[in-house]
Amino acid sequence: MTTLVAPVPIATLAPGGINTIVAQTAGAAGTQTAVLLPPTLTPTATLPPTRTPTVTPSPTATFIFILATLSKTPTPGPASGDYGCNLVSQTPADDTTMKKNQTFTVSWKVRNTGSTTWDSNQVDFVYVSGAKMAAEQAVDLPKSVEPDATVTLKVDMTAPSKSGTFKTAWSLHRGKNDFCRLNISIVIP
Repeated sequence: MTTLVAPVPIATLAPGGINTIVAQTAGAAGTQTAVLLPPTLTPTATLPPTRTPTVTPSPTATFIFILATLSKTPTPGPASGDYGCNLVSQTPADDTTMKKNQTFTVSWKVRNTGSTTWDSNQVDFVYVSGAKMAAEQAVDLPKSVEPDATVTLKVDMTAPSKSGTFKTAWSLHRGKNDFCRLNISIVIP
């Protein structure tokens, strides 16, 4: 057998009752928040940034480097004119195209334009600057060279293994004097 229970009446709110409940809840939340805030918090104003004085520029030392450039014309000898030279011919010509790692021989034919003989025991042909394409740093003169005579200076070289234009400079050398600078420039595609 089933027992029936009478329904419980649901209370109805007065008009605007929901609004009253929401307002009371918000008020209670505000009060609880105010109680939890520490009493030391006081709003403060942030000051605007101040201007920092700028550093006054001071003069800076400037260095100028003057670099020697390689030229096709051999450099003159000592001021006395005892040593001097003129380039007569060169093989291969400047800016000749070479393959990577290609071996070749550079030949410079030069004339002694000074007043002193280039003694093969006192004068050397030495590497000065640029790409190091020769295994040797110095080559002996093949013979002594009288004034107004010519000599062919030869250096075996190997082209670099990378692409670019490569220059090297060599010079006749006696004691502390370099008196006949010679250059070669090759191109590796």
